[in-house]
Amino acid sequence: MKLHPNPRAWLTALLSSAVLLFVAGCGGASSAPGPLPPPPLTITTSSLPNAVIGQPYNATLQASGGTPPYTWSLAAGTLPTGVTLSSSGVISGTVGPGGSTSLTFQVRDSAGATASRSLTMTLVSPLVVTVSSLPDGLEGLFYSATLTATGGVTPYRWQITSLATLPGGLSINEATGQLSGTPLQDFTGTVSILVNDSSNPAQIATADLPLKIIGKLKVTTSGLPSIKQGASFQAIVGLHGGTPPFIWSLSAGALPAGLALDASSGTISGTPSLEGSSNFTLRVVDSGTGAFAQSTSQPLSLTIKAAGAMGRNDPPTPATATPLSNGTYRASISPFVDPPTATTANPDSDFYQVTASPGAIVTIEITADRLFPFSPLDSVIEIVADASLTRLNLCSPPSAPQGPFVQPCMNDDMDSSTLDSKLFLKVPSSAGGPLTFFVHMLDWRGDARPDLVYDISISGAN
Repeated sequence: MKLHPNPRAWLTALLSSAVLLFVAGCGGASSAPGPLPPPPLTITTSSLPNAVIGQPYNATLQASGGTPPYTWSLAAGTLPTGVTLSSSGVISGTVGPGGSTSLTFQVRDSAGATASRSLTMTLVSPLVVTVSSLPDGLEGLFYSATLTATGGVTPYRWQITSLATLPGGLSINEATGQLSGTPLQDFTGTVSILVNDSSNPAQIATADLPLKIIGKLKVTTSGLPSIKQGASFQAIVGLHGGTPPFIWSLSAGALPAGLALDASSGTISGTPSLEGSSNFTLRVVDSGTGAFAQSTSQPLSLTIKAAGAMGRNDPPTPATATPLSNGTYRASISPFVDPPTATTANPDSDFYQVTASPGAIVTIEITADRLFPFSPLDSVIEIVADASLTRLNLCSPPSAPQGPFVQPCMNDDMDSSTLDSKLFLKVPSSAGGPLTFFVHMLDWRGDARPDLVYDISISGAN
C-alpha cells in the first residue's frame, strides 16, 4: 500500500469535504420560492341603482383579484339612451328611454384574465305628486281626501313634512296617503307633504297643497255694553267661521228705538232715544252651499241709560269698567282737560273688563289713525289685573301673534305705519278658570279736541 506523502494535510482535506457535504444535505444552500399566483378576478358589484328617466345617473362597478388595472366593457345588453360605461367602470349620464333590463359586464385585468357578471338596471319614471289642491272642509265635520302620485316604484310612503302645517284633528295614513279626521278649528293655508317610493335609492317628491277648513259659524259677541241715551252708538257684532257674504236679521224681539241693524255687516248703530232694556235675537246666514251652508242665532240685550247715570269708566273695577265681549265697538276718549273750561288737568282713561277661558288667545286692537276720516288719537293700551293697576306679563306684541306670551302687556304703536295699538294676550292653560282682566286705553298726547273717536276690537274672549 502506498501512503500519502503528507498524512496530516490529507486528513484535514477529508474532514472539510465531509462538513460541506453535511451542510448541503441540510438545505443550507437551497434557492428562494417563486411568487404566489393572484386570487381569481371577480366582479364584486352585486346590484345597480334604479335609473330614473330624465335624471342624472352615476354608479361605479367594482372588482377584486387578478392583476390591476382593470378595463371594463359591456358584454351583453344595452344601456339606456344617454348613459355610457367608461373603461374604468363608471356608468354615468342623463337617463333617457330604452335600454335592457339585464346587462352583462366584463372586466379584463392587465394579465389578460377576464370575469363577467349579469346585473339588473331597472328603468323607472320620476316620482310626481299628482294632486295639486285639497277639497275644502268644515270645522267639526269629518274630512277625507286621498293624496296621489305617479312614477317611481310602489308602494309609496306619505308624510307631512311639518305637523305645524296640518290643522288639528287631521292626520295622514303613511301607506295609503289618506288625509282624514275631524278638523278642530278653521284653517286657511298650505299643507306640506312628502312621498317616498320603493326605488333603490328611494325617490322623494314634495308638494305644498292649499287647504281651507271653513270655521263653524257662530256669533262670538256674548253681551253688549250699556249705552247713553241720546249718544251715538256703533257696535259690530263678532262673528267666527262661515262663508261670506253674510246676511243678518232679527229673528226675535226688537232693537231699542233709534238703533238699526245693518243686514250685510252685523253692525248695530244709531242714537237711542229712550231709556230701558231691549231683548232681541240676531240670526246670521252665510253663503255656503250643500254641506257647507250654515246659520246661527244669538240672543242679546241692550240697556239704554240716562246721560247722568253713565259716568266715566275710569276706575278698573267690575262696578265701573265697561264689560266687553267679542266685537268692534265705537267709543271716544276725552281730551286732557275735561271739560275744556276746567283749570285742572283731568285726563280720561277708558277701562274695559274682559273675560277669557284658559288657553284662549285674546286680541285687543285700537283703530283711530286708520279710521276714515281718521281720528288724531295716538292710542296706548295696557292690560292690568285689577284696581291696583298691576300690569300683566301675558302678552305678545303685534308682530308675534303666536307668542311667546311673556312680555309686559303694553303697546303704543302697532308698527311704523300707524299710531294705532294692538296686543295679544294668552290666558295660561293652567289657570283654574276664566281670567278677568282690564284693558286700559289712553291717549299718548292727551291734547287734541274734540273728543277723540276710536274703535276697540276684541276677539278670542268669552
